[in-house]
Amino acid sequence: MNTSGQVDYILLSQKVQRHQEESKEALASYERLKSYLPFAENILQFEKQRRRGAAVVGKDIAILLEKTRDQVDEVIQKLENVTTIESTDVNFLVNTVESLRIRLESAFDFYNGYDPMFTWWVPKSYESLNEKLIQYKSALPAKSNWKVFNDGSDIGGQPIGKVALNKNCGRK
Repeated sequence: MNTSGQVDYILLSQKVQRHQEESKEALASYERLKSYLPFAENILQFEKQRRRGAAVVGKDIAILLEKTRDQVDEVIQKLENVTTIESTDVNFLVNTVESLRIRLESAFDFYNGYDPMFTWWVPKSYESLNEKLIQYKSALPAKSNWKVFNDGSDIGGQPIGKVALNKNCGRK
């Protein structure tokens, strides 16, 4: 293999390894914060049906979305009793809720207007769930323990911590 090929191989293998580590970290975060996302599996199940192009029963999906909306409502109620959540966890939760909302929207748009029974049964349930997800997403940042540190340098951003800094410096 020539030098360019060797360099490409090394860079690609480092990128693959970095993505694998990031995926493991995201899975660990998800498992740790699963109690804040009890509704996620319902949305992912609906999206899975859409990705497979499966026929769905509009009434069943409407019931599923209403059940999911109730779960989101319960989590919002529980969130009121929480004093603070680690800022990195809040960011992860906000991003996950937004991702779930986008997945829900994609699955809804796939069936809506195509399947008459879906179009008749689901839109109101979808809208109410979407509103609850937006409400939950906007409630999360208020629970973050992140504080603005002003040392006069006007350097913005979020600190990543000692472990992440050492890990990133070791990669280069």
